[in-house]
Amino acid sequence: MKKIHPFFFIGTLGTIVIAVLHMVFALLLGLTSIHFGLMPLYLIFITFLFIGARLSHRNLT
Repeated sequence: MKKIHPFFFIGTLGTIVIAVLHMVFALLLGLTSIHFGLMPLYLIFITFLFIGARLSHRNLT
């Protein structure tokens, strides 16, 4: 089995955790202002995800 780059796991888990926190804050607590605070975190973790996918693909080929 080929190794997947750690950035891929950081991006995947980070995006999932932020999405769950976003839903909890928005739906259960009713905080509408949290959307603007979480957008930079989404961008950071999605960047990790893309970089990790690219580096993993480079290692597999």
